[in-house]
Amino acid sequence: MDDVIDEVSLGSRIQDAVDAYVATEPGRSVAIDTLRGVKVRAGRNADVPRPAASLLKVIIAVAAYDKAAQGGLDLDESVSRSSLGRTAYPSVLAAFADEDLLTVHQLCRLMLITSDNAAADLILARVGIETVNETAGRLGTSHTKLVVGFRDDQLGQVGRQNITTAQDMNHVFAGLARNSRYSPILAALRNNLRNSRIPLRLPDTLPVAHKTGSLAGVVNNSGIIYGDQVDLAASFLSDHQKDQAKTSLEIGELVASVWSQLGEKLD
Repeated sequence: MDDVIDEVSLGSRIQDAVDAYVATEPGRSVAIDTLRGVKVRAGRNADVPRPAASLLKVIIAVAAYDKAAQGGLDLDESVSRSSLGRTAYPSVLAAFADEDLLTVHQLCRLMLITSDNAAADLILARVGIETVNETAGRLGTSHTKLVVGFRDDQLGQVGRQNITTAQDMNHVFAGLARNSRYSPILAALRNNLRNSRIPLRLPDTLPVAHKTGSLAGVVNNSGIIYGDQVDLAASFLSDHQKDQAKTSLEIGELVASVWSQLGEKLD
Protein backbone atom coordinates (compact mmCIF):
# COMPACT_ATOMS: atom_id res chain seq x y z
CA MET A 1 0.00 0.00 0.00
CA ASP A 2 2.86 2.39 0.82
CA ASP A 3 4.34 1.85 -2.64
CA VAL A 4 1.03 2.82 -4.26
CA ILE A 5 0.80 5.93 -2.10
CA ASP A 6 4.37 6.82 -3.00
CA GLU A 7 3.62 6.43 -6.69
CA VAL A 8 0.54 8.64 -6.40
CA SER A 9 2.47 11.30 -4.48
CA LEU A 10 5.38 11.11 -6.91
CA GLY A 11 3.07 11.40 -9.89
CA SER A 12 1.40 14.43 -8.34
CA ARG A 13 4.74 16.20 -7.79
CA ILE A 14 5.86 15.48 -11.33
CA GLN A 15 2.51 16.67 -12.69
CA ASP A 16 2.94 19.93 -10.77
CA ALA A 17 6.37 20.41 -12.38
CA VAL A 18 4.91 19.72 -15.82
CA ASP A 19 2.07 22.18 -15.23
CA ALA A 20 4.52 24.89 -14.18
CA TYR A 21 6.57 24.38 -17.35
CA VAL A 22 3.51 24.45 -19.62
CA ALA A 23 2.08 27.54 -17.89
CA THR A 24 5.27 29.52 -18.52
CA GLU A 25 4.42 30.11 -22.18
CA PRO A 26 1.51 29.17 -24.51
CA GLY A 27 1.95 26.46 -27.13
CA ARG A 28 3.56 23.76 -24.99
CA SER A 29 2.74 20.06 -24.70
CA VAL A 30 4.29 17.37 -22.51
CA ALA A 31 3.86 13.61 -22.14
CA ILE A 32 5.82 11.61 -19.55
CA ASP A 33 5.47 7.83 -19.13
CA THR A 34 7.73 5.42 -17.30
CA LEU A 35 8.46 2.27 -19.30
CA ARG A 36 10.26 0.42 -16.49
CA GLY A 37 10.33 0.76 -12.73
CA VAL A 38 7.97 2.94 -10.72
CA LYS A 39 4.73 3.66 -12.58
CA VAL A 40 4.31 7.34 -13.30
CA ARG A 41 2.36 9.15 -15.99
CA ALA A 42 2.09 12.90 -16.32
CA GLY A 43 1.34 15.37 -19.07
CA ARG A 44 -0.43 18.44 -20.24
CA ASN A 45 -1.86 19.15 -23.72
CA ALA A 46 -0.44 15.73 -24.62
CA ASP A 47 -3.05 15.12 -27.36
CA VAL A 48 -2.84 18.57 -28.96
CA PRO A 49 -1.50 18.30 -32.55
CA ARG A 50 1.49 20.55 -33.18
CA PRO A 51 4.12 20.84 -35.94
CA ALA A 52 6.27 17.71 -35.76
CA ALA A 53 9.32 18.96 -37.67
CA SER A 54 12.11 16.34 -37.61
CA LEU A 55 10.45 14.11 -35.01
CA LEU A 56 8.80 12.25 -37.88
CA LYS A 57 12.19 11.07 -39.11
CA VAL A 58 11.93 8.42 -36.40
CA ILE A 59 8.80 7.01 -38.05
CA ILE A 60 10.46 7.19 -41.47
CA ALA A 61 13.25 5.03 -40.06
CA VAL A 62 10.75 2.53 -38.66
CA ALA A 63 9.00 2.35 -42.04
CA ALA A 64 12.36 1.70 -43.73
CA TYR A 65 13.28 -1.13 -41.38
CA ASP A 66 9.83 -2.67 -41.74
CA LYS A 67 10.05 -2.53 -45.53
CA ALA A 68 13.54 -4.08 -45.41
CA ALA A 69 12.25 -6.91 -43.20
CA GLN A 70 9.57 -7.59 -45.82
CA GLY A 71 12.14 -7.70 -48.62
CA GLY A 72 11.02 -4.46 -50.22
CA LEU A 73 14.09 -2.38 -49.40
CA ASP A 74 17.80 -3.15 -49.49
CA LEU A 75 19.46 -1.37 -46.59
CA ASP A 76 22.86 -2.29 -48.07
CA GLU A 77 22.14 -0.49 -51.35
CA SER A 78 24.94 2.02 -52.08
CA VAL A 79 23.99 5.58 -52.93
CA SER A 80 26.40 8.21 -54.24
CA ARG A 81 26.66 11.53 -52.45
CA SER A 82 25.95 13.29 -55.75
CA SER A 83 22.50 11.65 -55.94
CA LEU A 84 21.41 13.29 -52.68
CA GLY A 85 19.84 16.70 -52.49
CA ARG A 86 21.61 19.89 -51.48
CA THR A 87 20.71 22.26 -48.66
CA ALA A 88 21.56 25.76 -47.51
CA TYR A 89 21.76 24.43 -43.96
CA PRO A 90 24.72 22.66 -42.31
CA SER A 91 24.83 19.00 -43.32
CA VAL A 92 27.04 16.08 -42.34
CA LEU A 93 27.02 15.14 -46.02
CA ALA A 94 29.35 18.09 -46.67
CA ALA A 95 32.10 15.84 -45.31
CA PHE A 96 31.72 13.52 -48.32
CA ALA A 97 32.81 13.94 -51.93
CA ASP A 98 30.27 13.57 -54.74
CA GLU A 99 31.67 10.18 -55.71
CA ASP A 100 31.58 8.78 -52.15
CA LEU A 101 29.14 5.95 -51.57
CA LEU A 102 26.92 5.48 -48.53
CA THR A 103 24.47 2.69 -47.85
CA VAL A 104 20.79 3.30 -47.14
CA HIS A 105 21.45 1.87 -43.69
CA GLN A 106 24.19 4.48 -43.07
CA LEU A 107 21.98 7.29 -44.38
CA CYS A 108 19.20 6.17 -42.04
CA ARG A 109 21.53 6.44 -39.09
CA LEU A 110 22.85 9.82 -40.21
CA MET A 111 19.26 11.01 -40.56
CA LEU A 112 18.72 10.21 -36.87
CA ILE A 113 22.13 11.10 -35.42
CA THR A 114 22.49 14.47 -37.17
CA SER A 115 18.90 15.02 -38.40
CA ASP A 116 20.20 15.31 -41.95
CA ASN A 117 17.41 16.42 -44.29
CA ALA A 118 18.87 15.15 -47.58
CA ALA A 119 19.28 11.69 -46.06
CA ALA A 120 15.71 11.84 -44.79
CA ASP A 121 14.35 12.74 -48.21
CA LEU A 122 16.17 9.86 -49.88
CA ILE A 123 14.81 7.34 -47.37
CA LEU A 124 11.35 8.87 -47.62
CA ALA A 125 11.49 8.41 -51.40
CA ARG A 126 12.32 4.73 -50.86
CA VAL A 127 9.37 4.06 -48.52
CA GLY A 128 6.74 6.64 -49.53
CA ILE A 129 4.63 9.07 -47.53
CA GLU A 130 1.61 6.75 -47.45
CA THR A 131 3.69 3.96 -45.92
CA VAL A 132 5.08 6.32 -43.29
CA ASN A 133 1.57 7.35 -42.27
CA GLU A 134 0.45 3.72 -42.14
CA THR A 135 3.47 2.97 -39.94
CA ALA A 136 2.56 5.86 -37.63
CA GLY A 137 -0.91 4.39 -37.15
CA ARG A 138 0.45 0.93 -36.48
CA LEU A 139 2.68 2.39 -33.76
CA GLY A 140 -0.43 3.61 -31.96
CA THR A 141 -0.53 7.26 -32.99
CA SER A 142 -3.84 9.06 -33.35
CA HIS A 143 -2.97 12.51 -34.72
CA THR A 144 0.36 12.04 -36.49
CA LYS A 145 0.55 12.87 -40.20
CA LEU A 146 3.38 13.34 -42.68
CA VAL A 147 2.42 15.53 -45.66
CA VAL A 148 5.71 16.87 -47.04
CA GLY A 149 9.40 16.02 -46.89
CA PHE A 150 12.45 17.95 -45.75
CA ARG A 151 13.70 19.98 -48.71
CA ASP A 152 14.65 23.57 -47.91
CA ASP A 153 11.43 24.85 -49.54
CA GLN A 154 9.39 22.55 -47.28
CA LEU A 155 10.80 23.74 -43.96
CA GLY A 156 8.75 26.91 -43.51
CA GLN A 157 4.98 27.26 -43.41
CA VAL A 158 4.60 24.23 -45.68
CA GLY A 159 6.46 22.04 -43.18
CA ARG A 160 3.95 22.88 -40.46
CA GLN A 161 1.54 20.48 -42.17
CA ASN A 162 3.53 17.59 -40.67
CA ILE A 163 1.96 17.12 -37.25
CA THR A 164 2.08 14.91 -34.19
CA THR A 165 1.32 15.04 -30.47
CA ALA A 166 3.42 14.49 -27.38
CA GLN A 167 1.47 11.34 -26.49
CA ASP A 168 1.76 10.01 -30.04
CA MET A 169 5.54 10.34 -29.87
CA ASN A 170 5.63 8.48 -26.55
CA HIS A 171 3.70 5.68 -28.27
CA VAL A 172 6.30 5.66 -31.06
CA PHE A 173 9.23 5.37 -28.66
CA ALA A 174 7.47 2.73 -26.59
CA GLY A 175 7.00 0.76 -29.81
CA LEU A 176 10.71 1.05 -30.58
CA ALA A 177 11.54 -0.30 -27.14
CA ARG A 178 9.27 -3.33 -27.57
CA ASN A 179 10.65 -4.59 -30.89
CA SER A 180 14.25 -5.76 -31.34
CA ARG A 181 14.00 -5.03 -35.08
CA TYR A 182 14.35 -1.38 -34.18
CA SER A 183 17.50 -1.76 -32.07
CA PRO A 184 19.62 -0.05 -34.77
CA ILE A 185 17.24 2.91 -34.69
CA LEU A 186 17.55 3.26 -30.91
CA ALA A 187 21.33 2.86 -31.19
CA ALA A 188 21.46 5.79 -33.61
CA LEU A 189 19.15 7.89 -31.43
CA ARG A 190 21.35 7.23 -28.39
CA ASN A 191 24.14 8.94 -30.33
CA ASN A 192 22.14 12.04 -31.24
CA LEU A 193 24.47 15.01 -31.59
CA ARG A 194 21.81 17.58 -30.70
CA ASN A 195 21.66 17.45 -26.93
CA SER A 196 20.50 20.89 -25.80
CA ARG A 197 17.02 19.82 -24.66
CA ILE A 198 16.10 16.54 -22.89
CA PRO A 199 19.73 15.53 -22.13
CA LEU A 200 20.89 19.05 -21.25
CA ARG A 201 21.11 18.63 -17.46
CA LEU A 202 21.60 14.86 -17.43
CA PRO A 203 24.97 13.08 -17.06
CA ASP A 204 26.89 12.92 -20.34
CA THR A 205 27.25 9.14 -20.02
CA LEU A 206 23.55 8.51 -19.38
CA PRO A 207 21.93 6.73 -22.37
CA VAL A 208 19.26 8.93 -23.93
CA ALA A 209 17.73 7.78 -27.21
CA HIS A 210 16.03 10.91 -28.50
CA LYS A 211 15.13 13.01 -31.54
CA THR A 212 14.78 16.75 -31.78
CA GLY A 213 12.61 18.77 -34.14
CA SER A 214 12.85 22.47 -34.94
CA LEU A 215 11.17 25.07 -37.12
CA ALA A 216 10.66 28.79 -36.56
CA GLY A 217 9.08 28.95 -33.10
CA VAL A 218 9.00 25.15 -32.81
CA VAL A 219 11.04 23.37 -30.12
CA ASN A 220 10.45 19.60 -29.99
CA ASN A 221 12.22 16.67 -28.37
CA SER A 222 11.09 13.11 -27.73
CA GLY A 223 12.88 10.03 -26.47
CA ILE A 224 13.71 7.47 -23.82
CA ILE A 225 16.03 8.03 -20.86
CA TYR A 226 17.60 4.80 -19.56
CA GLY A 227 18.31 4.87 -15.81
CA ASP A 228 19.42 2.39 -13.17
CA GLN A 229 15.87 1.71 -11.96
CA VAL A 230 13.66 3.63 -14.38
CA ASP A 231 13.30 3.98 -18.15
CA LEU A 232 11.38 7.13 -18.99
CA ALA A 233 9.63 8.11 -22.22
CA ALA A 234 9.31 11.88 -22.47
CA SER A 235 8.02 14.10 -25.25
CA PHE A 236 8.00 17.88 -25.50
CA LEU A 237 6.26 19.74 -28.32
CA SER A 238 6.36 23.53 -28.37
CA ASP A 239 5.00 26.00 -30.91
CA HIS A 240 5.10 29.79 -31.16
CA GLN A 241 8.02 30.03 -28.74
CA LYS A 242 9.44 33.53 -28.44
CA ASP A 243 12.92 32.40 -27.39
CA GLN A 244 13.73 28.90 -28.65
CA ALA A 245 16.99 28.67 -26.70
CA LYS A 246 15.16 29.54 -23.49
CA THR A 247 12.52 26.89 -24.17
CA SER A 248 15.28 24.32 -24.76
CA LEU A 249 16.82 25.24 -21.43
CA GLU A 250 13.48 24.96 -19.64
CA ILE A 251 12.94 21.48 -21.13
CA GLY A 252 16.33 20.43 -19.78
CA GLU A 253 15.55 21.87 -16.36
CA LEU A 254 12.20 20.07 -16.17
CA VAL A 255 13.71 16.74 -17.25
CA ALA A 256 16.43 17.04 -14.61
CA SER A 257 13.81 17.74 -11.93
CA VAL A 258 11.69 14.76 -12.99
CA TRP A 259 14.72 12.47 -13.24
CA SER A 260 15.85 13.41 -9.74
CA GLN A 261 12.36 12.90 -8.31
CA LEU A 262 12.34 9.42 -9.84
CA GLY A 263 15.39 8.64 -7.69
CA GLU A 264 17.90 8.65 -10.53
CA LYS A 265 21.31 10.33 -10.39
CA LEU A 266 22.14 13.67 -11.94
CA ASP A 267 25.93 13.37 -11.54
